[in-house]
Amino acid sequence: SSKNIGKVLEHLKLGLDDETTPDSLTHKDIGVPIGRGSMKTAYILKDHPDLLFLQLDERLEDPSSFRTLKNEIEWINKFREMGIKTPKYFKTISMFGKDNQEHHGILVERIHSSVLVKPGRLSILKGRTTAKTLSDIQNLLQKFDQYPNLGIGDFQVLLGRDGQLYVIDPLNIHAAIV
Repeated sequence: SSKNIGKVLEHLKLGLDDETTPDSLTHKDIGVPIGRGSMKTAYILKDHPDLLFLQLDERLEDPSSFRTLKNEIEWINKFREMGIKTPKYFKTISMFGKDNQEHHGILVERIHSSVLVKPGRLSILKGRTTAKTLSDIQNLLQKFDQYPNLGIGDFQVLLGRDGQLYVIDPLNIHAAIV
């Protein structure tokens, strides 16, 4: 129906790539936070609704944490090469706050209307699981079988409104980059 076409078009990715994403941000670019973890807070970007800024917690802004952010991007890219579905991680980026203080984070693809799923933590919303969910789970099982030394200590996925699973936040990886 025509009502749904607008919603679909609103969320199409129209040419997002490293060249069209911002190189730096200010507090005026940052929208509302939509999630918080132990190391990062996810913010919507006002002028880029298909992107999120994952801001590193201020107490962790040191050289070791910056390496952790770069390592996270490397792992996400490696997962994508292995055929594991993830949001696209574009780059590390700086954001300047109201006080002109520099904050660091990662610019990532936003998976609209998704929910965080962690084994043993949250129940999955009724109606969210589809044949695609089961296919994605089977793919993950095959990848862990194919790469037996790969382990993720804090396994987390986003469950999209269409049932697709996206691996996120691969901080505690127990393997060398394969």
